Amino acid sequence: MRGSSRLRCGAGTLGLMVLAGAGAQLPPPRVTTADSLPPPVVAAADYLLMLEDEPLALRAQGRPGFWRQDGDRRRLDPASAEARAWLDRLARGQTSLLHDVAARIGRQPRVLDRYDHALDGLSLVLSPSEAARLSGLQGLWRLQRLTSRPLATDAGPAWIGAPALWDGSALGRPAGSLGQGIVIGVIDTGINARHPSFAAIDGLGQVLENPRGTYLGWCNPAHPMHNRLTAGGCNAKLIGQWSHLRASMNPADENGHGSHTAGTAAGNRLLGAVFGRTLPMARDLSGVAPLANLVAYDACEGSLCAEAATLAAIEQAVRDGVDVINYSITIGDASPWASAQDLAFLGARAAGISVAVAAGNAGPGPASLSSIAPWLTTVGNASHDRAFVAELNQASGGGSTLGAMQGQALTAAYGPAALLPAAGRINRLGAIDDGRCLEPFPPGSFGGAILLCERGGNGRLEKGDNVLAGGAGGMLLINGPDDGASLNSDAQALPALHLGEREGLALKAWLALGSGHRLAISRSEVSLASDRGDRLAPGSSRGPARYRACCLHPELPIPFPAELDLLKPDLAAPGTDILAAQANGMSAFVPEFGLLSGSSMASPHLAGGAALLLALRPDWTPAEIQSALQLTARPLRDAEGRAVTALEGGAGGIDLAAAARAGLVLDASIAAFLAAEPETGGRPSALNLAGLVDAGCPGRCAWSRMLRSTEAVSRTWSLRIEGPDALRIDARPTRFTIGPGASQALTVTASWDGPASSVAGWRFGSLYLRPEGGASPELRLPLALRLQAATLPRPIFLTVDRESGSRRIDGLEAPLALAPEVEVQGLIQASPIEARVAQSPRGADPFRVLTGTWSTTLTVPADRARLSVRIAESASRDPDLWVGRDDNGDGLPQLGELACASASPEIGERCDLVAPEPGPWWLLVQNGRAAGVEDRVVLEVALPGPAAAGNLSAALTRDPSLPDADAWRLQLAWSLPGLQPGDRWQGALRLVDPTGPSPNLGIVSVELLGVERAATATPRPSPRAEPSRPPSPTTLPPATASAGVPTPSPSAPSPSAAPARAVLPWLGQRNRP
Repeated sequence: MRGSSRLRCGAGTLGLMVLAGAGAQLPPPRVTTADSLPPPVVAAADYLLMLEDEPLALRAQGRPGFWRQDGDRRRLDPASAEARAWLDRLARGQTSLLHDVAARIGRQPRVLDRYDHALDGLSLVLSPSEAARLSGLQGLWRLQRLTSRPLATDAGPAWIGAPALWDGSALGRPAGSLGQGIVIGVIDTGINARHPSFAAIDGLGQVLENPRGTYLGWCNPAHPMHNRLTAGGCNAKLIGQWSHLRASMNPADENGHGSHTAGTAAGNRLLGAVFGRTLPMARDLSGVAPLANLVAYDACEGSLCAEAATLAAIEQAVRDGVDVINYSITIGDASPWASAQDLAFLGARAAGISVAVAAGNAGPGPASLSSIAPWLTTVGNASHDRAFVAELNQASGGGSTLGAMQGQALTAAYGPAALLPAAGRINRLGAIDDGRCLEPFPPGSFGGAILLCERGGNGRLEKGDNVLAGGAGGMLLINGPDDGASLNSDAQALPALHLGEREGLALKAWLALGSGHRLAISRSEVSLASDRGDRLAPGSSRGPARYRACCLHPELPIPFPAELDLLKPDLAAPGTDILAAQANGMSAFVPEFGLLSGSSMASPHLAGGAALLLALRPDWTPAEIQSALQLTARPLRDAEGRAVTALEGGAGGIDLAAAARAGLVLDASIAAFLAAEPETGGRPSALNLAGLVDAGCPGRCAWSRMLRSTEAVSRTWSLRIEGPDALRIDARPTRFTIGPGASQALTVTASWDGPASSVAGWRFGSLYLRPEGGASPELRLPLALRLQAATLPRPIFLTVDRESGSRRIDGLEAPLALAPEVEVQGLIQASPIEARVAQSPRGADPFRVLTGTWSTTLTVPADRARLSVRIAESASRDPDLWVGRDDNGDGLPQLGELACASASPEIGERCDLVAPEPGPWWLLVQNGRAAGVEDRVVLEVALPGPAAAGNLSAALTRDPSLPDADAWRLQLAWSLPGLQPGDRWQGALRLVDPTGPSPNLGIVSVELLGVERAATATPRPSPRAEPSRPPSPTTLPPATASAGVPTPSPSAPSPSAAPARAVLPWLGQRNRP
């Protein structure tokens, strides 16, 4: 049994937890006899049943009998006697659990997969009612419904320093490595197996070798599906293919994403690869580790990847013994210690596998990451130095002069031709375009003119297709404020040019005066400029590492937002305009190559880099490889040239040549990762990682790190520190000498030495380690801490069975407060808002696809402590909730305005926002699984504050039972006459220090739920809220508004007025069919 390493929600109850982690619902009643069960419902889904034993990779930790030596590397050996015995035990446990499941639900369930290397579990097809009845089943640790996750070089390898590892110059060796002997597993959309990027002989005539000596998966002639593969689809380069899809059962790539990521990581060296659409161009290209071998795991259909398939792929990759995994797929916002995907990857890390994952493309907003597990290397999207540049020129007409402008695109020359704005034009759906070219235009609309389109709302290539459909001869794509000067060298379907925000404003101003506007687009040229590289893309997801923690109440799985003391993303790599292989039929040229952008393209750069480092440094662990990359990373800037913080781009841009020479590295054990879980009292900041992060530092914080020398001789190192003047950073020792392979402890403290009134907020610094002689570069540990005047309790959720009472709440620390006080806001009851929502298309973007969505607008008055929204009732089996502030005042929900997304695959969605900014907000509901033609959904909205309602009081006293003199005890008392079971009362506590230098300490949410009184007279024990570190305290303006709950805008247009278009053009409250 795993004991304390297992993760529990609340007081050890199982509950129905979902991977998306956003929702909450009361646990269903337990049914203990099979003959009392109703017939299964037809709405079956995939469920993961995780057992309590350790999977093989975790069991093997610290047990030599599970491992074998392979040259300089130690590999997990599933064939060892110890491993076989453990696998037999896991098989017996799974068979026993499966028998118990069948007895509980009254039938034999369909088994999709069994997991025993990365996880101990089974995936089954069950109905929701059947899954509910498994709660409390002996041996079952966790039950999770599986959903689907979206998918998240010629110049790239050179930019990150790969050639210096290829030829050995990075380490001063006569020969280096191009990845020989290393196997990279790519979990994605499959692979274009006949592409020359994956052939057995590369473009330089190099014959590849299969280091395993056998073929894996469908490539193995003994596999029953081997005959389904295209002849020649497996070779000494592509040594394995698997399909984990139930529908197609074919690992061939029909999307192009998997071929592109595989080619980026390990594609062959090729000469004269031809690509482009309006302008064919040839480039030499190579993957980062061009002589590494590949295994392709097909786990995605279209742009969605079913978690049942991705878990099976992770498990199989561990069984196959790959060395590196690339995972350009989103993971979600659950705690890493509660996410099946994250835990499976922990098993992969335990087996010695380095895992690179995409950060996501939801930037530039904070806390937009899709992967935050400390055992994964999360990679953001940055630029390299190559671009295809072209000019806008030969401008004429109008009321002023317009000079030439440079932009980016892979384009043929076009023009001069008339320039027309897309804004105001009628698209094919009969709607007026808002300037973003969101839908195709009717044929013959533009007569060969050049159309001006604005970025946003849909894909850049989709815009080109839309204007081409209307008969445009060319397109100018201009950025808005969100993207600034960030450009892409797209190969559009027609001549086109991408311009920055500044150029776009000048174009619009010129177009607004006079008439007869004409201009031309020049032919693209290749441009290499070092200043263009290491620019973090605006769309790359940023930190901090926020997740949905569990739980506010020991009996109810209600999550709340929390942050991990981790540096995320870890690094950035080239992900913009990456040239690599694509699927058959995706290009006018054969073989197919294409340019793609996103963190999906950045992740395989790191995966290939890890393969090279492993080939040259076979004794390094995955943690040491990651630390070497972080310690030697280059500084990043944004598209405007501003320095990027550690929360935005992690340690920086990867530099393989420097990483290979890192004289010190850091290692982190699997036991340490398990022990770091915050919900069981662990501290992620204590992990031996390169980032020094504290998301809630109450004035002073500290870290300890253990460094290991990688050099063959003794070396002396000295420390230097950079940071804001008021941030006092101290490190010990300041100078040390370390022998070959020896370890050195390092202690770092940081404290605020500036005005206490300015304590709140993130501060950044760096700790540099400089070697005295030797080949190692100077190393850098990035530091990021959020100072706050107080550490607050987690949000308070109480179930109460009487009209009045009191509870004690612990967890408040206020070291910089002289006399903290508490101001009560609320309690109030929420106002219901009823919606009727049709079925949404599968995987539809709620910000573009109108079908199956509903919205309303509301106004948040000043000084409101909370905006609480939850789906209280729903006929839909999967309604999702989205909440955002209407920053531009147009009444339209837009992704860039999103403040909260609650999108689990079940019901019970909720968003709870502390100190919402006053002004207009919108609520959006999407119906993921309709029960009828149109489902009734009831939202409850509450805006407690600014005044107390007289039904809740709070008192603060110092806690004499705790050794910390800064700890305080909070006593809550409520009086709710007529309280009934199911009643919900919402409020907030505003912590202030009127006499101190930092008056606003923060806000704590309060929610009381009425429940049935217990049958016995024994008083219910008082739950004590565990300490946590929520988002930083928010400074509030003086209270001026009165309490109340908003109502939807009364000026809602009729449902029939909603045009069918890819934005959300409604104000107030509206249904869309």
